Amino acid sequence: PIPEMTWSPIPPFQGKIYADMAAEVLDKNSIPYYLKMDWISSAFSIEAASLPNQMVRIFVPQEYQEKAIQLTSIISHNNESNS
Repeated sequence: PIPEMTWSPIPPFQGKIYADMAAEVLDKNSIPYYLKMDWISSAFSIEAASLPNQMVRIFVPQEYQEKAIQLTSIISHNNESNS
């Protein structure tokens, strides 16, 4: 059986490209995650670096939240400065 987990968000990303970069970092560090995109992007499979107001959230198990934030902070920082 799959254990019950409490999922916690890390800072959001502006665009799926940046979220995918963060997801790759989490994969390499064996941190489980899931991505949540806004409805328009997910419904129409839009993948751009920065559609206006497109936010992608990444959720990780609560016990990994601090480490995930540390690992993805460089991407979050670059992502914010490009907005």
